[in-house]
Amino acid sequence: MLPETRATAGAASGPLSAESAAGGWGVRLGLAAVLVAWCVRRIGDFDIWWHLAYGRLILARGAVPRVDEFSFTAAGAGRVDPEWLFQAIVAALHAVGGTAALVLAKTALLLAVAWLVLRFVERELALRAVPAVALVAPFLLAGRWRFIERPELATIALAAVLVATLLRRRERAPATLALLWVPLLFALWANLHAGIIVGAGVLALFALGRSLEPWLARRGAAPPALGRPSAAQGWGLLALSLLASLANPFGWRVWKVPFELTALHEAGVFRNLEWALPRWPAHWLFFATLLATAAALLTRRRRPDLAALLPLLLLAALALRYVRNLGLWGCLAPLLLAAALAERDGQGAVARTLSGALARVRPALATAVLLGLAAAFLAGDQPFPRGVTIDAQRLPVAAVDRLEELQPQGQLLNTHAFGGYLIWRRAPEHRVFLDGRDDLYADFRRRLGRAVLDSRLWFPLLDELEIGATLLGYEQAGTEVRQVDAAGRVTGTIRQPWSVTYFPPDEWALVYFDDVAMIHLRRTPAHAERIAREGLDALFPEDPDYQRWMVASGAVPREAAEAQLARVLARDPLGRRAAALRDALAEVRNP
Repeated sequence: MLPETRATAGAASGPLSAESAAGGWGVRLGLAAVLVAWCVRRIGDFDIWWHLAYGRLILARGAVPRVDEFSFTAAGAGRVDPEWLFQAIVAALHAVGGTAALVLAKTALLLAVAWLVLRFVERELALRAVPAVALVAPFLLAGRWRFIERPELATIALAAVLVATLLRRRERAPATLALLWVPLLFALWANLHAGIIVGAGVLALFALGRSLEPWLARRGAAPPALGRPSAAQGWGLLALSLLASLANPFGWRVWKVPFELTALHEAGVFRNLEWALPRWPAHWLFFATLLATAAALLTRRRRPDLAALLPLLLLAALALRYVRNLGLWGCLAPLLLAAALAERDGQGAVARTLSGALARVRPALATAVLLGLAAAFLAGDQPFPRGVTIDAQRLPVAAVDRLEELQPQGQLLNTHAFGGYLIWRRAPEHRVFLDGRDDLYADFRRRLGRAVLDSRLWFPLLDELEIGATLLGYEQAGTEVRQVDAAGRVTGTIRQPWSVTYFPPDEWALVYFDDVAMIHLRRTPAHAERIAREGLDALFPEDPDYQRWMVASGAVPREAAEAQLARVLARDPLGRRAAALRDALAEVRNP
């Protein structure tokens, strides 16, 4: 808990009554309710599963893997794993309490971060609970899309502690010995997440800002705020922290990881939504908080507080560049903004304006609004449905169950997003085609990208890798296929489902599908009996329009399609894709 300074206590105006104190706690608990309502969701993230598999392996062996053991396309390749300690922790939690333990631990961690941020803002800006929550809540909500079970939560939490330590006001500057735990923080950080680079950036820019303050003072600016570490302490802490970060199984190589991943993304080797730019209006609240931050800083008449402003600019640049950094923005920006706006003697202009604007808002009303927002989150399924289990509407839980029953021969080609869950369910007996460890597959992804564009490379690749089955999602779009006559002339094009193009029905058979995934088996003697029993080659779950056209044109017998669809609906009567195919067949029957 951050100690309260005399200046802050005085600006807060006198002792609070029991009623106002209770109202303040009500508002804070209302904000906590919003976070809980958002965070207590079924786990639908694709990557947490391979993290869990790594952790399970680490706990079983007592050692950190140095080469890939989970794929057949990059088997034996070396890999730096800066998240090994996070993986061991979540695997231990899962072993004790299953997915519920992961969801609740994530929620508890984010509540702790929110508490640290809120109390810091209250004290630095001398705000009561209502205006403090009004300032903090939009930032937290702007970053809420990244509040998922990922290693970046470690960076969010540790960076928040670092910023609060560096920038909070004290009666006097801290002794160097009192700050030596910061390098220990970095030693821990280097074993939890490659986001340690953010911590180093914040610390370096803080030290740079403090170094520039004497130059600003010579130009007639006001003296800096009291009680922060000096420039010399900042640079010393940075040097010691960088040295302490080497206390990990991979040494200095953990610092290469974020740069290598960024380079792979920028080169187009892989496409991942979390590396995309924030977009309007999907991330409107982020842009609103960004504009509000700029407006608040421009109203400050005294000299810029570079020790807080420079890290804030870094954070804004990171969030503007990649969606994956919105969580950092949501949790750290209020700390940095509050430190940049704090005054030596009471409230500044922004804090006074905010307090005045909300002076008539009773804590009970603010609490009711927050509880209403929490109820709205509970009523919706974004980002994932309510609960503490696996989100089976996003992950191929039922499809992998069926895969285990089918026991296909040969290697399994899987959609990239499903790789992590397959590792968790099937490793070490079965290896995956691809998963979320994008750095591991850089060379293979380049080769795969070329093969996807050229059938002369694609089909030999399937043979070379001995692909015998597929587990595919529905995120791939349909493909335009050229029709060629006997003379080799292009006579037209036809649009057909992705799976039909890349896994032609004369060589592959669809044997299972649900709303999440579908399974194909290669037509080999080893699969003949299973295909005869389970085959769904008259159905095309990716595209009801294509299903309608194939039946209407006579390419697929209606009776066969109806009989196969009846089997699917008997297994899953509520399946949305099966229902769409049923409607498509009905339209052919009754045009």
